Amino acid sequence: MADWALFFPPILQGIISVPGFFFVIVALALVYMFFASRKLRAEEAEAKAKGLTLEQLDGYGLDQAQAETEQAVEKAETSANVDAKTCTHSCSVRFRSRLINDDENEN
Repeated sequence: MADWALFFPPILQGIISVPGFFFVIVALALVYMFFASRKLRAEEAEAKAKGLTLEQLDGYGLDQAQAETEQAVEKAETSANVDAKTCTHSCSVRFRSRLINDDENEN
């Protein structure tokens, strides 16, 4: 709070005594926001490329993200194994049914 107490009196004095001082403050704020937004967009793009959120890119919640990633990989491996078994079973059943249908059509 002491910083603001030192910072605001000169600004208020400038707004009252200098006619265009307020617009100088607004222009400085717009320039700051322009460069800050460019930096933020670059950080968002970097985080998206790495598959993280901005907080995780800054180092917050990485343990939780790693645990979630490991769980997702395990779940994907399990579902891939189940799908492979199902496909093998269903493919052999289809093949057998085609053989039976072909034999019946020949007779």
